[in-house]
Amino acid sequence: MGVTETLSRYFDLAERGTNLRTETLAGLTTFLTMSYIIIVNPALLSIVISPEGVSGPRVFQMLAVVTILASVAGMLVMAFYADLPFGLAPGMGLNAFFVAVVLSPDRAYTDREAARVRAFVRDGGSLVVAEDFGSNADPLLDAVGAGTGFDGTLLRDERSEWRSPAMPVATGVTNRSETPYTEEVSALTLNYGTALEPGPNATVLVRSSPFAYLDADGDGSLGGNESLGARPVVAVEPVGEGRVVAVSDASVFLNAMLEREGNRRFALNLLGSGERVLVDASHSTVPPLSAALVAVRSSPLLGFGLAVVVFSLVGAWGAGWTRRLRSLVPGSLPWGGRRGADRPVPSEDVAVDALVAYLRRRHPDWEEDRVRRVAQGVLPDGAERREDE
Repeated sequence: MGVTETLSRYFDLAERGTNLRTETLAGLTTFLTMSYIIIVNPALLSIVISPEGVSGPRVFQMLAVVTILASVAGMLVMAFYADLPFGLAPGMGLNAFFVAVVLSPDRAYTDREAARVRAFVRDGGSLVVAEDFGSNADPLLDAVGAGTGFDGTLLRDERSEWRSPAMPVATGVTNRSETPYTEEVSALTLNYGTALEPGPNATVLVRSSPFAYLDADGDGSLGGNESLGARPVVAVEPVGEGRVVAVSDASVFLNAMLEREGNRRFALNLLGSGERVLVDASHSTVPPLSAALVAVRSSPLLGFGLAVVVFSLVGAWGAGWTRRLRSLVPGSLPWGGRRGADRPVPSEDVAVDALVAYLRRRHPDWEEDRVRRVAQGVLPDGAERREDE
């Protein structure tokens, strides 16, 4: 008995009114119809799957192999277990369950990267872009096909604000019935943010109060060429099968700002609209401590080595090794110096204003007096005297 007869008998082709030639042509037609998935699926998944040390083309190749293997496995089960002539492959509709987040990108997206993000959105994904004064978010929105942009000028509000006019409280929440993003959101508090320039197809979801203005001259007050008005700060627009949400302040998602009324609910609504949230950190600067923590968590061997080092240091401390080391290398240990002459003295060229500005951004909930006290507490004596003068 030949292969043709064996396959015909196994799949009962004669009883079903067909033959091997017809089924072969049908299978080839089905393959050609769905083969686009071999290219499109890796292109979309490689947007968010980028292992360290692996090039983009290599990631694409690996994802293409995984897509093919998954399709083959599904079709073999369908053929030999279910006994049905169905073709199976990963579905593009799954993109609708993903929300991709881009927060203040530090560097521009390349044409290839932007094209992948565009494909992700057009195939049903949701993209959230939050920016204030950077220059890399607008080109990304343009490449994706969104018409919304960021003004880039500081938004201030002398009446509806929290802590300072540079932290306006946007009370113009609208379109609650059209989108879940603003459900149960009464206001949104910004922290040194800007305003949006909505595109023709965009729907504004949140506006500032009517007393807000863009501080174009940077003097911290309403000038002759500046006008009051309700400025858009959150907008959404459709792009292909997906949507793009623009937020005019990335610090809305900081832990300190999430304690504000409306901010936490807005973040939950926004990020909870998909089954998975993908945060693109490839174009943002990761703090060294955070990067170290991620490295330790992702490597059990590195974590074990770090634990050995910590326990060794603790043991050395208890055994008195620090005294011996101090005698060999005087003043080299950070915990061995005395307060005063042996203590490393910071440079006197400390930028007082820069330190105060950093503390304001890092702790927006602090009063101005507290910010000044903390800044004075960490400044060297020379800088402190200059500040008093």
